[in-house]
Amino acid sequence: SVMSTPSSSTFSLLSPFEDYFSIADVLSSQQRVPCVFELPVYRMGFLNPSSDGEHLQVGTKMELPLWLAKVLSARRRQVVSVELPKVYHEAQREILGADPNAVDLCKLAPHYYSFGTKLLNLRFLERPELASSLLKTFQGRFRKIMDTSQNASRQDSSLLSSRLEEWEKNLFHIGHTSVSKMESWERGNNAILSAPAAIMQQGRRKRRRSDE
Repeated sequence: SVMSTPSSSTFSLLSPFEDYFSIADVLSSQQRVPCVFELPVYRMGFLNPSSDGEHLQVGTKMELPLWLAKVLSARRRQVVSVELPKVYHEAQREILGADPNAVDLCKLAPHYYSFGTKLLNLRFLERPELASSLLKTFQGRFRKIMDTSQNASRQDSSLLSSRLEEWEKNLFHIGHTSVSKMESWERGNNAILSAPAAIMQQGRRKRRRSDE
């Protein structure tokens, strides 16, 4: 089809559920999160490379994979409390708020949005501020991403997308590929215009719900 078909990872940011078939989703779940132990954990001291103790004591600070931090912090009595990674601290949020397009998100955090939205499932004080920052950052960068993708030549598309994080690169590719295929169709090539598969699938789901 002329229109590019977004992959499932493109829409994973919009879903509250884990996408176990998305490589980006798996990689973001493996990112490490600063944690502080609120309860002692016995005979697990070997997990802390900075201590020779047999047990993990209250107050021990460690970086844990996001998936593990989520499990340990979700209990009624939290085993660990979660702290924000530096890339989402207030100072960095202020820089993005001032000019989101000036930041190299690929260098800052390759899975910035995916990792950030997963952090919102954890308990920490700055969750509302992080949610607002993620949304405003994306809104501030979206227009430039799409404008650039639709005006980029094949030669400079990789250079222009090098400062984008993975989800943004996917959007850039969709815009760039769609324009290329549209131009090919306008030149008379026998291609069929069709809506992206993901949008068609959403439409079918809505019709099924209304029938129920």
